[in-house]
Amino acid sequence: MKNFIYLSIVVLVLFPLFFNDSYALPQLQSEESILSQFEKNVNEILQVAFELKNAILKKDIETLLKYSESEKDLMKYREEFSKGENSSLYCGLLNTNCFLEHLKKDEGLQEKLARKYNIQGKIVPSFMRTSVYDFFRKNPDFIIEIHFIDYPVNPEVKKWMHKYNLKLTDIVDIIYKSPQLKTENTNKNNWHGYPLKLEGDLWVGNCLIKKEKGVGWQYNGGIFWCPKD
Repeated sequence: MKNFIYLSIVVLVLFPLFFNDSYALPQLQSEESILSQFEKNVNEILQVAFELKNAILKKDIETLLKYSESEKDLMKYREEFSKGENSSLYCGLLNTNCFLEHLKKDEGLQEKLARKYNIQGKIVPSFMRTSVYDFFRKNPDFIIEIHFIDYPVNPEVKKWMHKYNLKLTDIVDIIYKSPQLKTENTNKNNWHGYPLKLEGDLWVGNCLIKKEKGVGWQYNGGIFWCPKD
């Protein structure tokens, strides 16, 4: 089955222009070097995106752990996976039925999702009610969208990017979506234009970052859970 791929691209030829004087990079990047790095990163991202999709469908925990942000996160995820259906992480990724049970009784998860969806009160099983596993099972003809980071204006973000020598092509949001899904940019409760209320049913997201030399891509926020979440 063929999957389609879309790219949302923000590429700056003069990278130092997005830093203030304190965080200016020492030299300009040529257009050729930017495009070369962009192409390399896209190929790597697609490889990771399909590897993680296959890991979800095979319930391959070791591959899902492979892209952990740190040793501490790896240990945390491994402990959660070891709990099986008693873990909201395990269920949110791999089992819809037990995830719905967690939604009903796990107040910490309810609060986390309430912040994500910007709503008040208790969460009912109407948001993100489908596991990532069931999304891929029900949408074999999914489309992949790759969104690179927008031009940063927050000084703290600039400082953080400078600390890790990050380029715009080193931070990426991946969206796997059903061909039926349409953007709703007028709805404030959306992510990249896609309604949060349809997450799990018609789309899922995963975020990656490449901030450590030689380490490669890692999760940015969690396993199929992004910083904006």
